[in-house]
Amino acid sequence: MKPDVLVGTFLAGIDGRAARDQLDTNRIFAVADPVGSGRVASLAQPGGNITGFATSEEAIGAKWLELLKEVSPRMARVAVIRTPATPSAGAFLITAVEAAASSMGVRVTVLGVRDLPEIERGFEMLARESMEGLIVMPDPVNSIHHVRIIELAGQAPIADNLPIPLLRRRRRLISYGANSADMWWRAASYVDRILRGAKPANLPVQNPTRYDLIINLKTAKALGLAIPPALLARADEVIE
Repeated sequence: MKPDVLVGTFLAGIDGRAARDQLDTNRIFAVADPVGSGRVASLAQPGGNITGFATSEEAIGAKWLELLKEVSPRMARVAVIRTPATPSAGAFLITAVEAAASSMGVRVTVLGVRDLPEIERGFEMLARESMEGLIVMPDPVNSIHHVRIIELAGQAPIADNLPIPLLRRRRRLISYGANSADMWWRAASYVDRILRGAKPANLPVQNPTRYDLIINLKTAKALGLAIPPALLARADEVIE
């Protein structure tokens, strides 16, 4: 079709540098770790024909853990589910979670999953290890199997933080992540600028500017957790 501009999310399971070189088309993307996944040279100077928006920044990894500790201060063991084969999942987020955990006295166990059977085996391990908290990374495998992840998490008394947008209005405890509608709204300005002659190489990759905190009180009640009033006051949406 040879479009002037291609707008989309990350290409799951494809090496960033290979994806970058496959098309001559100008592209605007959304991806967790633009530099680490090889899609751009730097945030300030992307280079090549790709620019876009980071769906996460390093600080959010620590924030997920802070939210869980705020809800359950005695929490000491937290599991993180991620897809290690997907660069877009952002290894830097795992590093941020682990760094925050060391200062909070929390032990983190990272579960690498590539498909549904590995997810199910991972939850069996969580039950044996008596994990108290769960963070589900925003990556393709977790998104595809989000319904099953919700079911499995619901079978164990685990306080959880699911940042994947698909899960926000379902029955898990907390969702905290970038507002995707705001991100794509801002992407329209980049489309306009490129069609008017701007080069993606000169358009900085932008970090999120708006995050949404959603709390499900029904789930909190089922887990026997009392949400602090100060946390409720900060929520963008409270599901009752």
